[in-house]
Amino acid sequence: MKFLLHLTLLAAALLACLPGAAAQARTYDAFNADVPFKFNIGNRTFQSGHYQFVIVGAGLMALRDAKARTVASLITRSVDSGGPSPSSRLVFKTEKKQYRLARIVMEKRSQVLEILGEQLAMRPAPLPPVWSLPPDSALFGRRDSPGFKP
Repeated sequence: MKFLLHLTLLAAALLACLPGAAAQARTYDAFNADVPFKFNIGNRTFQSGHYQFVIVGAGLMALRDAKARTVASLITRSVDSGGPSPSSRLVFKTEKKQYRLARIVMEKRSQVLEILGEQLAMRPAPLPPVWSLPPDSALFGRRDSPGFKP
């Protein structure tokens, strides 16, 4: 009887933990926009089309295209706008007849996200060329070694 009580309590405890484990999925704030013209972020130019801006962390935003592929990682900074915005919108600056994405204003938020640039992936430096010696090289030959006796 005591064993059955312990088994029941253990099963109840395990069932209570399951919803917590399932709740580990993260939700992200996102903003969808249709951009009717080419625009720049940093040194890159993006074509017109449908984009999704996803806040993935403090100061970091992912830019996804219409095929849900991440095309860029953006570095942002929050700036207080004084009050919540009534609607979401993108703010562009014109530089030399080109549009540069400057800010993202999100609905019902009092902070505006300023685009500082694009986070570039760290790529390892190329490996130096490998030197190969010809097979008849005497660099490590035993005959040249001191103390070698044939």
